[in-house]
Amino acid sequence: AMMDTYHSVWYDGMQKPFEKEYRERRMEDAWPWKKRGWEKGWDYQPVLTRRFSREAIDAALDMVPEWFETGDVPRPPQRIKAVSDGIVGRWWSNYWTLHSMKYQCMLAGIPWRFGERVRPQTNYDEPFYFVDFEESKAVRDYRSRWINVHRSMVGMSKKMKDADDEVREKEHKRLQNKFWSERKVLLNRVKAMKTSKTLKNRDEMPLKGMNLRAFEA
Repeated sequence: AMMDTYHSVWYDGMQKPFEKEYRERRMEDAWPWKKRGWEKGWDYQPVLTRRFSREAIDAALDMVPEWFETGDVPRPPQRIKAVSDGIVGRWWSNYWTLHSMKYQCMLAGIPWRFGERVRPQTNYDEPFYFVDFEESKAVRDYRSRWINVHRSMVGMSKKMKDADDEVREKEHKRLQNKFWSERKVLLNRVKAMKTSKTLKNRDEMPLKGMNLRAFEA
């Protein structure tokens, strides 16, 4: 490529040793396994490309011991390239060959007598249920109800603290207002007694410790 400045002759005097930018005879044309349309290269080949006759399948199944079970052969991890050597000795221990042959048995109508591959079920799998509309609607409503409950509980401690403070503040304000209004009523009554000359001595007062000379000002 023109913008591939690494290892180009005009940039650092180096060349790519194997791969040229323009080839008159490309490898796709020159190499025989690249000619078929379904094979684009070694990476894209199916693992087992051969189709066997019924007799060959029966002969291959006769190689497998009776105690063998399909579920005992695990699938190799993704990073291991899938390789199948075909029907060679102990071919049933190769996962890809085994399942290719199982598929060919299914196509040919030959019964597979070595069991099935079980899918492991973890604790984190939810079993799949078919439910009618009403039940699924009830489940969704219940779920959204709890979602709303949890959303409304965000900041709940602060809200509770504010509400508690508000209640105590209102209570305190009510006490304060009651005190000041009753004090005002009391002073007005004492002043009225002073002006009407009804107030004789301190013992008639509801509060014995009142300073009566404060009213004379």
